[in-house]
Amino acid sequence: NDCAPNATVLAGDSSAVLSNGTCNTDGPNHPAAQCNSGNDFFLNDAWWRVQAPANGTLRVNTCNNSTFDTKLAIYNMGTAPAAFDYDTLNQAGVLVGCNDDGSADCQVNAPFASDLSVNVIQGNWYLIRVATYDVPGNCTVFIDVPEPCSPLPANNATEAEACGSATNNGCNATGEFETISIGSSVLGSFWADAGTRDTDFYRLDVPADTSVSISISSASFVTGLILGGDITVNPCAVQVWGSSNGNCPSTGEACLNPGTYYIFVAPAIFEGLPCGTGAANNYVLEVSGAAANCPDLSDAACIAPGPNNFSLNSDLNAGANGLVRCAAQPAFPACAGGGSGGNKYARSHPAGSIGGTISCVDFGVWSTVRGTNAAGTGCGLFLTDIPLPVTIGVYRDINGGDPTNKIVTPGDGGDLELIEERSVIVPGVAGLQTINFDPPLCVDAAAGDPIVITADFPDLINGQPGVPANAGYQLLAGGNLTDGTSATFIRLDCADGGAYQIAESLGATFTARWVVNVNGDFSGCGTPCPTDLNGDGATGPADLSILLNGWGTTSPDFNGDGTVGPADLSVLLNGWGACP
Repeated sequence: NDCAPNATVLAGDSSAVLSNGTCNTDGPNHPAAQCNSGNDFFLNDAWWRVQAPANGTLRVNTCNNSTFDTKLAIYNMGTAPAAFDYDTLNQAGVLVGCNDDGSADCQVNAPFASDLSVNVIQGNWYLIRVATYDVPGNCTVFIDVPEPCSPLPANNATEAEACGSATNNGCNATGEFETISIGSSVLGSFWADAGTRDTDFYRLDVPADTSVSISISSASFVTGLILGGDITVNPCAVQVWGSSNGNCPSTGEACLNPGTYYIFVAPAIFEGLPCGTGAANNYVLEVSGAAANCPDLSDAACIAPGPNNFSLNSDLNAGANGLVRCAAQPAFPACAGGGSGGNKYARSHPAGSIGGTISCVDFGVWSTVRGTNAAGTGCGLFLTDIPLPVTIGVYRDINGGDPTNKIVTPGDGGDLELIEERSVIVPGVAGLQTINFDPPLCVDAAAGDPIVITADFPDLINGQPGVPANAGYQLLAGGNLTDGTSATFIRLDCADGGAYQIAESLGATFTARWVVNVNGDFSGCGTPCPTDLNGDGATGPADLSILLNGWGTTSPDFNGDGTVGPADLSVLLNGWGACP
């Protein structure tokens, strides 16, 4: 197994001993960033291949059993390995994943051991490559294949929609759904063929705060979502409160306030699963719940809007455009591959425009997937219902100029000081999304500096939890006002100049301004410790002296009766000590 065409065939879960000191190198190099490595090299490689007995996760690792710095790669050979072209190992869609160093637990007894897990498709063959970063040695390779998802769990209800019909397609039709409840276990069917798929919507009425869990068992890869909003509104006005991960079962949960919600179930693929495929067309959706005290999830709008707002242009829906980004865009007809790399955006609000408290931030976004256009003649971007991640930050620009770098450690030369950061999941929309700060975020201390809002989109080509790697998914900043100046600062994995830079400095044609709206009460945060009259962080003798000096006057009047007197003294004594 020194050469890829002579790979050793494995059956099921396996382990193999490797000593690769005399192995040649016959596979391609892969970019260091793609494999979380310090170099591009895969040296002294050895090869195995295995057929996936089920949809699920294939894990290959050298954890705690290696004398050298190992590197791993896995390639999809399809269903006919005898016809596989080994010259395609470096092409998009063939390389499923690669890894240099695994987690700290993987490296306890073997520094620089590797650990790689990828999604695999039942019946496909996968080529496993074990190589070295620099100097060869000895290791044990462990291979763990997914187990078949059979039998499915018992059910107490059956989906009324027959495979191939469209009576339960929710957002993808005219709002149809079936009703379920906590404790339901529904046997359903779905399909995917010729670039489209069946989407099933189940209505769930929640009478009180409830921690809701969903579990979806199927021989197929599954996308499951917990949705809020109204599926009858066009376009579908929903928010994603939870998503499922894993294969059999695919599980997810969300803490839900009283109201109406929908459970969305669909195959994670868009072809290769026509009706009549067999067991792979079936799934069982189980819904359970427990009483809980849930936070307010009404993020579709600002929960508690303040009297002030500041907009860095207007509503995204007025001539929306996606902004410049890093993306791998394979040529037609391989439209479904690629996706977006790591993209970061920033908008700076002028000093003094925002102070007091921020109750919410609206930001423009597109959730998309790359696919073939309706005419079948080219590629395009389409809205996706898979929830995709983004991290939104609120920063203080300490030098008052254009944003350049986030401060990692004090004094490192960065100019953006973190105030607050939130990681969120964005549903399939092209519009504004809202992040609420409850309680409101106090930014009084930064009111004399520009307030910078940032968005960090991760590299979706390499995959994220619940998002297939290199499958065309792109989460894009959304903007408008393409008037020649973007006023939007960017850092892109594919063109990172070491600092934020104005979008058009890259020669970008998409110079739309990223839409950012900030809402709150900019008049001030209020005094968190009103009895601390001298501002030293505690209520004590100095504050008592100030109150006594104002006795009989109008200040400091704690109880609001217009006169400093015994009632105000009582308030001060009750607040005696360190401020909270």
